Amino acid sequence: MTHDSEVEVPATTTPFQQLLQSGSVRPAAAAAVDFANINRVKLTTDTATILAEERNNS
Repeated sequence: MTHDSEVEVPATTTPFQQLLQSGSVRPAAAAAVDFANINRVKLTTDTATILAEERNNS
């Protein structure tokens, strides 16, 4: 609790718990993620073309 931007009562939760409650961070996954199960994607445009377009956009 604050009064004129001065802390009057210390927070009852940790900063991390406050971030969890606000939805700013997500809790860790319950199990390990197996990246081998993620399907690969084949791009139809080559990397050089994508980079050239991005350089022109900035």
